[in-house]
Amino acid sequence: MAVDTKRKYKLGELLVTSGKLTQEQVDAALKRSRDAGMMLGETLIDMGLMKSVDLLRMVGNQLGLPSVELRAGLIDPESVNFIPKEKAHYYGVIPMFHVDGRLTLATSRALSIFDFDDLERLAECPIQLVLCDAPAVKQAIEKYYGSDVNIDGLLNSIERNKVEIVEESDKTEQIGEISEIRRSRVW
Repeated sequence: MAVDTKRKYKLGELLVTSGKLTQEQVDAALKRSRDAGMMLGETLIDMGLMKSVDLLRMVGNQLGLPSVELRAGLIDPESVNFIPKEKAHYYGVIPMFHVDGRLTLATSRALSIFDFDDLERLAECPIQLVLCDAPAVKQAIEKYYGSDVNIDGLLNSIERNKVEIVEESDKTEQIGEISEIRRSRVW
């Protein structure tokens, strides 16, 4: 069945019109999603009515965005320098690559124009969004941004503990003194 591309459809209407689901299936999913406080797409996947990849394609077509499956080699590790980790988590995005002055971001959800503007401001360049499923984005954020080392907290901790940086020749002598102190303490 042909879909009228001039009219913006809601996801449920689009799924029924395209023949992917019946109206009864969409109605049941809508009720369940309202009851559970979930998005319709999440409910459709939970109910086994749609696969994540197929849903991404449908939503991508609805929003006019391409959809991708994140896999090894699609993300340039240097691209994460454009968006801070906290913002990547907040917006649910992972920078993929920077080509010809444009940053491509994978996102698991549609962003408002304000979110889009904030990301462009942070990246200091135009951005292109592509849709990807949420678990893949979250996993990529953890993989490419690494552990949660808080540099300010680490520096404050060092200051509080008054760690002294010593010259290379003094290190061995001080380590020996620390060992002697520990051995002389009675626990």
